[in-house]
Amino acid sequence: MNTSRTIISACEQCRDRRRKCDRGRPLCSPCAQRNLQCTYRQRASDAPPSPLVQELISIRERLDHITAVVDTVRPSNRFIPESYTRTPLRACGITDINLKSPILMQMVGLSPDLSSRLYQMEECSESPPETGGDYMPLDIPETTSTLILRIFHDRVHIWYPALHATFTDKFREAIARGFTPSSTDSCLSLLVVSIGFLLLDRPPRGAPHHLKAALSMLPTVLQEDSVTSVQCLVLFSIYYSCLARPRQTHTYSRLASLRIRTLMRIQSAEKDQNEWRLIHQLYWVIFLIQSEIRAHFPLSPEERRPNLPPPLPACEEYIWTFPAEASRYSGLRLSPTEVFRYFRQEVELQKIMDNHANAVSIDGHLCVPSADYRLDLLRWCKWWPNAPRCDFAPNPSDTTTPSERLIFIKAKYYAHEMSLYFPPVARIMTTGRADPELLPYCPLFFESMTEFLAASSACIRPLSPKSWPLCASMFSVALIALRATETSCLKVLVRPTLLSSLVGTLERFKLVKSTSPSLAYMWQILNERLQKATGP
Repeated sequence: MNTSRTIISACEQCRDRRRKCDRGRPLCSPCAQRNLQCTYRQRASDAPPSPLVQELISIRERLDHITAVVDTVRPSNRFIPESYTRTPLRACGITDINLKSPILMQMVGLSPDLSSRLYQMEECSESPPETGGDYMPLDIPETTSTLILRIFHDRVHIWYPALHATFTDKFREAIARGFTPSSTDSCLSLLVVSIGFLLLDRPPRGAPHHLKAALSMLPTVLQEDSVTSVQCLVLFSIYYSCLARPRQTHTYSRLASLRIRTLMRIQSAEKDQNEWRLIHQLYWVIFLIQSEIRAHFPLSPEERRPNLPPPLPACEEYIWTFPAEASRYSGLRLSPTEVFRYFRQEVELQKIMDNHANAVSIDGHLCVPSADYRLDLLRWCKWWPNAPRCDFAPNPSDTTTPSERLIFIKAKYYAHEMSLYFPPVARIMTTGRADPELLPYCPLFFESMTEFLAASSACIRPLSPKSWPLCASMFSVALIALRATETSCLKVLVRPTLLSSLVGTLERFKLVKSTSPSLAYMWQILNERLQKATGP
């Protein structure tokens, strides 16, 4: 084996852009095609590689060979199977309302491969900070650390409770030790600091260095099979979800998913009951993150869930919480019981949505919701906590209130309800005929649409980990609404206030479009369509 060549990694350009590099000299193929300067990192020494490195090199060579063979036989379109682009428009093939449905995109007048284009746009987004250079201790005053914990709890932890009950003590200890290098505990604390500074209105100077320090510990995280390493990967994913970077969010959540499955297969007597509960909790946190991204991108199939998925934890005692007296908004904050209850409800609803999407047949038969299924949904809704009536107005504070948390679950519920009623509506849109058997579902669809747009708009805020999935769903729903106004037999069923609701949706969308190239592109399309619909 020619170790002198294979030990050389990808060129700097391909490494920064995370592209496959053929290591060609003097120019690799990707750099030659893009007319980029191709440079390689020099080896620190000419010492022979260790046996472990040699084995990794051999594995990499075999994988490169397999990839080259697969590339020669698979369709040229990287994300969308070729059969989709040649399939006639069939409303019965739409099982859900999302970006990755080529049939839906074709129905609203867009390219069937829009989802893959948006995914490629994210590849060109800003590269992560460089991880090179000497490690520098990062001091954080006690008042600042308290503020960071409060912000992280109120704006991240309430969505994804991924930290353990003793985290506050571990966090203080990591700060006191100056964030020990090559430690997963330090990496976890640095990620909490990075996310907290990201969410601050005025982050201090040098805030990006905390993420740089956390990224420098990523090799340690990837080498360690521990619950803390999974937590680190989850927080990396959440950091990029706050930045509305779905591609990087999926990358880290995928790594976390693979690691958590490994831990679940290891039966160790050293794991106590609380550690197993935390593993189960992390499993469902990762499940939510991945479900929200996969709903809109045609990514590679996820590893099949276990036949017996881990149970949802039954209590919140082992989940981290932050003392209420440390918050400026203690009267608005969610209690540990509320955080746990809302999380369980969202997971249960997401499982219902996934199971329904997997069970729907696309063999040509029109799928409409059965009475029994709708009755089951109504029974599930009765378990919602008693909350005051909310007008779905946006929350101006920086704290996620119980009402807002409930509104998000309702937005997800209305999205699912729309997908149940959409096949009959889609059939009418494509045929242009008012089928008397299908028309009764149309008012129910538009009612769910109105509720969804109002609820999701209220939950949109900059740097929220939920903003990108919400905006992607709002984009698809808004295009369907505009398409319905162009269908004569459906136009009379659309509420007169629908266009004004879409204008409000566009305004909320505008708050976050600058954070992501895919969001900016979706906003531009929606803005042009709405101006055309409301114009003279």
